[in-house]
Amino acid sequence: MKSEDISKKRPDSRYLGLAIILIILIGLLDYHTGSELRIYPLYYVPIILGAWNSRLRGAVLLACISALVWVLSNYYAGLRFSHPYIWFANVSAQVASFLLVGGLVVRLRTANALEKMLARSDNLTKLMNARAFYERLEYELARAKRYGNTLTIGYLDLDNFKTVNDHLGHKAGDNVLCWVADLLRSFMRSSDAIARLGGDEFAIILPETDREQSRTVFTKILVALKKEMKEREIQITASIGAVSYPENTLSAEDLISCADSIMYRAKEAGKNRVEFKEPPE
Repeated sequence: MKSEDISKKRPDSRYLGLAIILIILIGLLDYHTGSELRIYPLYYVPIILGAWNSRLRGAVLLACISALVWVLSNYYAGLRFSHPYIWFANVSAQVASFLLVGGLVVRLRTANALEKMLARSDNLTKLMNARAFYERLEYELARAKRYGNTLTIGYLDLDNFKTVNDHLGHKAGDNVLCWVADLLRSFMRSSDAIARLGGDEFAIILPETDREQSRTVFTKILVALKKEMKEREIQITASIGAVSYPENTLSAEDLISCADSIMYRAKEAGKNRVEFKEPPE
């Protein structure tokens, strides 16, 4: 996700409405305190509130409304200037200051959101990183325990990936990782989660999915991956280790560790396959 995508997120109309109400109230206060007492800095409060919770258009709207209310409240309170151009100059300066503050707040919010997003995503594939994945797994596991749902974790490792880096270069290896990430996304539901844990290792959370259902998903992924890599003339497959809950009542950390070890069992069994941890007897 890019910074411009974040800045285009739908604004919260509740905050815009609250900011407009505050601007009107400040305007009434401005009118009743008269033209000699300058309280215009108060207008920055609703502008900042609204701009932080909206995109740039919302900030511009609030800046214009603030300038209009400021002009009307001061004019009707008796403020007068010796020449019309002074009104124009003062209003222009006020609008510019409101726009500047609103714009800076929007930029700051966008940068803050982008920083948070980057801290939780893999720079190369744009999938979740390990930190975000563990947090999501904790949440999904708690949810499964609370509602009595099933849950399956898949730990995927690419077979023969080192040969790609050794013979074709790291750029080709990066391309393979991005292709794998795109392929995994194509199989996932909106409720599922995918992460790149590092290197050529990926993890998948399938909420409300039992062993047999997830086996079908993982098998389709392996078939599609082998086909795509063959079309790209790259000898890459994948091995998947999987653990299902509540068949295995493990903690989030133990579920991942277990899926990792099962993945190595899949490699030892011939690669390009999915292996499941058997439930305890």
